[in-house]
Formats: sequence, structure tokens, C-alpha cells
Amino acid sequence: MHHVFVETNWLHDYAAPAYHKVPEAVTLLERAQRGELILHIPNVSFAEARQSIQMKCQPVDGPGIHRYIRWAHSNGELNEEQAREAHELAERYIQSINRELSAVPSILKEVAGLPCVRVFAFDDEMLGWANQLALTKVAQKPFDHAILAGILVCSSRLWNPGERGISFAEIDSDLKPWGPKGAPKDDLRKLYDDAHVWVYGNFTLQFPPRPADFE
Repeated sequence: MHHVFVETNWLHDYAAPAYHKVPEAVTLLERAQRGELILHIPNVSFAEARQSIQMKCQPVDGPGIHRYIRWAHSNGELNEEQAREAHELAERYIQSINRELSAVPSILKEVAGLPCVRVFAFDDEMLGWANQLALTKVAQKPFDHAILAGILVCSSRLWNPGERGISFAEIDSDLKPWGPKGAPKDDLRKLYDDAHVWVYGNFTLQFPPRPADFE
């Protein structure tokens, strides 16, 4: 069985309102539900994803859109029918986004309860790792130290009893073992290699391709 770690960005891209969703994030869960893999997610990512979606996916100034429509109508750029249709479209947009935002907590709860998803909490060993990582330059943010520590420890706990095919699907550049132009981050790469974690740069699990001999 393949094991794939994801974090907040995957939850955000999966649970966000429809026009914010990332198809690759949806497909990854569908693959897990078909039995191709198991997703592993730190529990703190659920709260962070909920906050991120509520903050970033709000309707874009709904009242401002209506003000513009009224202005365009009064200045003759829109006739009566066009203005009415524009108001109706703007209102549908606002109501649709708000309706989907209200469903986010339920969506996240549903994800956490799926048989193909394993949610893990940070324990003393992971927090100890995070403390060590904070003294290095492998990640810049405290939250990244915790996420990285959780993945490294959980991966070792999968590997030691004999599990293989362990990966991390990550779009956050801070936790990728390569820079924006592809330059390797050797210290971060070594941590992943030692924990037997192959890092993919997106949710398709295709790039960079996993070497056949990687264990």
C-alpha cells in the first residue's frame, strides 16, 4: 500500500468553494477512496485549512459589485434589463460562495472520517524533532518545523514494520527539497531520504518521478 502525506494546502485546495478547488487535489482523494493509497494528514492542518479557506475565499466585495452596477446603470452603460440581470448574477455569486463556505467544516470533518485517511496528532517525539529543526535552516516557519517533524516521525513508524511507498505531496516551496529554480536543498533532502520519504511537487504524484529503486 502506498502512503502519501499531505498538509494544509491539500485540504484547502480540496475543501474550498467550487471555483477555488484544485482538480488534482480532488483526484488525489478519489484515488485514495479507490484503494490506491492512504492519505496521512496532521490534525492541526484541519483548523488551519478552515481558517485559510474562510479568509481567502470570501466573495470579492459583493456590495462593491452592486454599487458598480448601479453606477453603470445611472451613467447609461447598462440599460434597465442589463442592470437587473447583473444584480441577479452578482447576488447568485455572493450567495453561492457563502453557502459553500458554510459547508467547509462539514467537508473537513467528512475527510477526517474516511477510511482512506489517517489523521495524526503531534506527540512528544515529533515535538522534540520540531525543536531540533528550529535550530537549523531546513525550514523557516515554526509551523513548517512541526509539519516536517510529524512527517519524518510518522514515516519512520511506517517504514520500520515493513511499509513501503511513502511519499509527501507538497506544493509549499518551503518544504520542498529543491529551490524555485530547481537547486537542491541538500540538508532537507537528506532528512527526507533518511526517513524514506519521496517528495512530489504537486498532487498528481508524478513530478519529480519517483526512482524505481527509491526506498
